[in-house]
Amino acid sequence: MKRIKNFTLGVFGATILSLGLYACSNDDAVTTPNSSTEQITMVGKSTMNFDEMEEMRFILATGMAEFVEALKPVYHEVKSYEEFQDKLGVDVVTLPIEGENLLKASYNILKEGQEKEVIKATYSGIEFGTALLFQEEAMKLNPNLEGKELFGANSSLTVITNSASGCKWWQLGCWVDTIWEPGTFKEVIDNAFDKVGIFLCKALGGQKCD
Repeated sequence: MKRIKNFTLGVFGATILSLGLYACSNDDAVTTPNSSTEQITMVGKSTMNFDEMEEMRFILATGMAEFVEALKPVYHEVKSYEEFQDKLGVDVVTLPIEGENLLKASYNILKEGQEKEVIKATYSGIEFGTALLFQEEAMKLNPNLEGKELFGANSSLTVITNSASGCKWWQLGCWVDTIWEPGTFKEVIDNAFDKVGIFLCKALGGQKCD
C-alpha cells in the first residue's frame, strides 16, 4: 500500500501468529453458502503473496475493529445475541448469511472484551470481508443503496452516532476508508474488491483463487 497509515507496518510482527487463520480452512471457519463460495473462487485475477495477504487481513481487521467499536453502546444495553439483533433493528427473517456471520462474530468479540489492537492483530478478516463484498455487489446494482440490505431487506436499523468518522454502523466501506487520510479503499488499492475476493478465496482454502 502506498498511502496506508504507518501503523500498518508495525502490525506485521504482531500478527504473524495469526497466519494459521488464513493458511487453510478448518471446522471453525465461517459457513458460507455454495453460491457465495463459488463467487469468491471466481473473483481472483492475480496472485497474492504472504505480505499482501497479511496486509489485506490487517485492512479488514481494522475495519472490523471500527465496526465493533461502533456497536459497543448497543451491546452494553443487551443480555443476549437475540436482543443485540433486535436492538440494532435487524430483520432476522430476510437477514443474509453474510450479515448474520458478521453480527455473530462482532457479538462474540464484544462478549470477549477484545480491544481494538487485539482485533487488528488477531482477527481473520473473513466475516467482515465477505460482508463487504456483499455490500459492494448490491451497491453496484443500485448506487442509491446505503448497505442496509446486508442486515435484512426490511430492516429498520438503529442509528448510532459516531461524530468522529461520520460512518453509519452498517456502512462497512466507510469503516475501511477511515484507514487512509486522504483517500478511499478503491482509490488507494488497485482492484481493491478483486483483491478482497482473492484473499477470502485463499483464506477459505480455495484451490482456484489466482
